[in-house]
Amino acid sequence: MIKGIILFFIAVLMTSTTSYADHTKILNTQNGHIYQLIQEPKTWTEGRSHCESLGGYLVTITSREEKNFIFNQILQYSNHDVWAGATDKDFKGDWKWITGEKFEYTNWNKGEPNNENGIEDYLELRLVFGFKWNDVPNAAKKNWFICEWDKQTSKSPGKISINQIMKSDIYKRDQQPNISPAETSNGGVTEKNRELSGTTTIEKSEDLENPENINDQNTGFTAQSFTYYLPLFTFSNQYLTGVGISNSSASEQANVLITVFGSNGQIILTDTMRIVPDGQETKVLYTESNRQGWSRIISNQPLTGVCFMIAAGAGSDNFMADIAFSRKVYTDLHVPHVSSDNSWDTHLFIANPNDFEETVYIDVVTSDGKLTASSSKKIVALGSTDFSLSSLLQGKTLIGGKVKMFASKGFVAFVLYTNIKTGARSFAGISPMEPFSRPDK
Repeated sequence: MIKGIILFFIAVLMTSTTSYADHTKILNTQNGHIYQLIQEPKTWTEGRSHCESLGGYLVTITSREEKNFIFNQILQYSNHDVWAGATDKDFKGDWKWITGEKFEYTNWNKGEPNNENGIEDYLELRLVFGFKWNDVPNAAKKNWFICEWDKQTSKSPGKISINQIMKSDIYKRDQQPNISPAETSNGGVTEKNRELSGTTTIEKSEDLENPENINDQNTGFTAQSFTYYLPLFTFSNQYLTGVGISNSSASEQANVLITVFGSNGQIILTDTMRIVPDGQETKVLYTESNRQGWSRIISNQPLTGVCFMIAAGAGSDNFMADIAFSRKVYTDLHVPHVSSDNSWDTHLFIANPNDFEETVYIDVVTSDGKLTASSSKKIVALGSTDFSLSSLLQGKTLIGGKVKMFASKGFVAFVLYTNIKTGARSFAGISPMEPFSRPDK
């Protein structure tokens, strides 16, 4: 049966896909600038000229906030390297933005810029580096590129009412509150008082999924995307991971971008799908080597879907575990049933969808409500981690009980139960649950 399933998925993989049309023009409400991903392969010089012909310029990234906006709103749609408007061609090592803005903020990948062979003078956002910065020669390759327009530019595309759009709350998902746990005497992490800085409630804003849309025929702007998370990806000679995705729109095609991040936060795979209205597609995700991490799915239409993980030849047992798409990231999750003894263990997988390091705090509670272990895990930006319950318990047996997890900004997680006796890595999996709140009286 497993062989038949795998052969079917391999056949599905052979279906070809096409590239996205130029990305929608996006307004950054914080600085009033307009951005557009141009999906035409050009040299750096050609990309710069193209943007200037439209009244703009090749994008400049002068702050962490602007970098975050561009990554979240634009680069997540790209499966190509992308040009940005900086060069050191006049004086080696003296990088300058083409607009004359100060070159103070940088996001170079480790070891860059290295000016290899003495001819790398132009800035690209490199896909395999997670869109961190890299220096390359102008004529060595052709990349996609981002054009930027100042709000003061008279040639900015379309007739746009800046004030009207800036009043919209569609970017509310990017303004998350600051949450910090305050220690109490019992030592349990998730039993800490959770104090919110500057707010009294946690606004989930339908939890990072943004179904709202601004579409004015006079502006040419739309701002709509649906984001989903899959906390576990694994590929090896024994394990395959794939997705089964359904388009919830009965009238519009779904353009889907799948991005797989390794545990170190680097992008290891991107793929696209086109799903007809009310249709469904299935795809296995292959990497060049054994890898583990997590996946993010972006679509212009709402989706439903699952990730399936197939194990073949793991001990004496084959299995298929299904992981439902998560529509949001969480600050609190509970695993309602866990066990760890000489036959069984519980394995936790946690992904950090944020572009900054996140610490996840973990409590293990016995079935009679007593805290038996407490720990924390630091996860790099866009990275993931995994660990066993037995490692937290340090050899203690736990038959029944639960795991409670908390993080200040958010995470996603999945749990697999491991059969130690048979040698099979996992038998079944569950998605941790968000604890219910008591209704206000």
